[in-house]
Amino acid sequence: MDGQAAAVTARRQGILLALTSFLMFTGMDTVVKLLSGHWHVLQVMLFVSGGALATSVIIAQVRGGVHRLRTRVLHRHLMRWCFSFVSTILVFSSYGSLSLADVYAILFTSPLIATALSVPLLKEQVGWRRWAAVAVGFGGVLVMLNPTGGLEAVRLLVVLGAFLHACGTVFLRWMRSSEPVETFSFYGNIATVLIASAAMPFVGVVPTLFEAGIGLVAGAIAGSAFTLLVQAYHQAEAGIIAPFQYSQMVYGLIVGFLLFGDIPTWTTLMGAGIVAASGIYVFHREAVRRRTPTA
Repeated sequence: MDGQAAAVTARRQGILLALTSFLMFTGMDTVVKLLSGHWHVLQVMLFVSGGALATSVIIAQVRGGVHRLRTRVLHRHLMRWCFSFVSTILVFSSYGSLSLADVYAILFTSPLIATALSVPLLKEQVGWRRWAAVAVGFGGVLVMLNPTGGLEAVRLLVVLGAFLHACGTVFLRWMRSSEPVETFSFYGNIATVLIASAAMPFVGVVPTLFEAGIGLVAGAIAGSAFTLLVQAYHQAEAGIIAPFQYSQMVYGLIVGFLLFGDIPTWTTLMGAGIVAASGIYVFHREAVRRRTPTA
């Protein structure tokens, strides 16, 4: 009984950590949206990645020392970063035109895409139920894109960003057992800082002290949120934690309305509901599959 009680407590702690993490990610996105009207997307990424980079070093030191940042698979980190870098450019660029809720609704397709990609890339088995859920989820994307009303190019770019993010997720699942958690943030942020810094003479503007401060803080928040999310997955099963990603839709709706006056369309809400339901079912089937003993 004590073991069961401890497991329940760990799951509750994991859920709380996940909800906090996704709230912090929404805070970072809010800062990005605020800065997007003043800075080029690469300048936003420079400051956010700079703050996240510093945070990853601090976290590594606290968790055992900076030697945890060493890697034997640098080329794999850089390959994963390529997907993440382009995906981030596409998503961050959309914040100037779309509400947080709109962007989140489309990005929620990423777990569904990752499920589909896991078959050819990771040789995972996906049953007909999960394939059906993936198909229904993509139907929700069509509802959000509203092709009968004319496709918006920016929404299609977010879809591409979700696809590339899913590719990075598959890469992460492939690498996760061989590297300390901190390395996944460290090397990617170094690469982003270097590339974005090289572009500053051409696209950068002199920031105010306030802009520079909130940009760096947003990066620190993102780095901390990533660590909390990893800890949440240590506290509870992925099938329990992953669906709480959809809490960002609630956060995005509240922040978007209070700060930016955004009111989502009915197609966005309906499509997001379809995608969320499909995603939760995929996570549920994954949890069932893991609990079922193999022959």
